[in-house]
Amino acid sequence: WKMYKTGAEAVATVNEMAEILKGAAPEGREIAVFVPFTALEAASAAMKSIEGASTGAENVYPASEGAFTGEISPVMIKACGASWVLTGHSERRHILGESDEFVGEKTAFALQSGLRVMLCIGETLEERESGLLRNVLERQLKLGLKNVPAETPAEALAIAYEPVWAIGTGKTATAEQAGEV
Repeated sequence: WKMYKTGAEAVATVNEMAEILKGAAPEGREIAVFVPFTALEAASAAMKSIEGASTGAENVYPASEGAFTGEISPVMIKACGASWVLTGHSERRHILGESDEFVGEKTAFALQSGLRVMLCIGETLEERESGLLRNVLERQLKLGLKNVPAETPAEALAIAYEPVWAIGTGKTATAEQAGEV
C-alpha cells in the first residue's frame, strides 16, 4: 500500500476485501497484503477474517535489534501479526539506494528469522532498451538469494517481477513481456 492508509483506513479496506471475497481467498490461492508499519498490527488483526490471507511488511532490516533508527526487525514484524516481508522493491533500490547485496542480506535474514519473503526484481527502461534485461534480473536473483540456504522451503519465498519502467510512466508490460521474464 506504500505510504498510504492509516490503521483505521487499513482495517476498512480489509473489511471491504473480506466482503468481496466472502471471507476466503479463491481456492488454491493465497492473498498477501503489504501495509505500512503504522497499520501493520491493525491490518494483520483484520486479515484474520479472510481465510487464506496474510499481511506483510513493506521493508525489513537485517538485525534482531540495535541502534537502527527508523528501521524494523523481523521480530517486530512478527509481533504485529505479519508473516511476509518485501525485499528488493524498486523504490527501495532506486530511490533509497539499496544495493543488490543489501537486498540479499535482508532476504536471508528475514527467512532465517521465520518470515516469508517476496523478493522483487525488475529492470529500468534504459536497462531493457540496452538489452540488459537478462543480466539485470540474473544479478538481482543471484545476489538476492546468495545467502539463502538451499533447504529453504519453497513456500517461504516468492519472486515478484516488477518492470520498473512500467511504474508511473503510463507504459505497461504486455503479457508476452512478463512471460519472457
